This record gives sequence, C-alpha cells and structure tokens, in this order.
Amino acid sequence: MSTGYEEDFFTWTQEQATYLRQGRLDLLDLEHLAEEVGDMGKSETLGLGSSARRGTAAS
Repeated sequence: MSTGYEEDFFTWTQEQATYLRQGRLDLLDLEHLAEEVGDMGKSETLGLGSSARRGTAAS
C-alpha cells in the first residue's frame, strides 16, 4: 500500500525511490513526482546562481 503524498511526505519520498529502484513504474505517483523533481531543479538553479553572485562579489 502506498502512502499518500499529502499524508506523510517523507514516507512518500522513500516509497517513490524504492519503486524507481525496483523498476515499478506502475506504482509511481507520476504527477507529484514530476512536480517535486521540477521544483528541485529550480531550487538548485536558484541556489547556484545565488552562490555564484556572492563569489563574484567577493572577488
């Protein structure tokens, strides 16, 4: 049984990772998984841009 995305986010992430590792694509919560991966990319991009600006300003 899968844990709901909005019920217990941490458990949901662990289950999704397990399903990916096992190749159980039929069990993935594709809508929320795609949203989370997209948001992670945006966060990383914003964080790196911010770090780069600070590094340039310090030089």
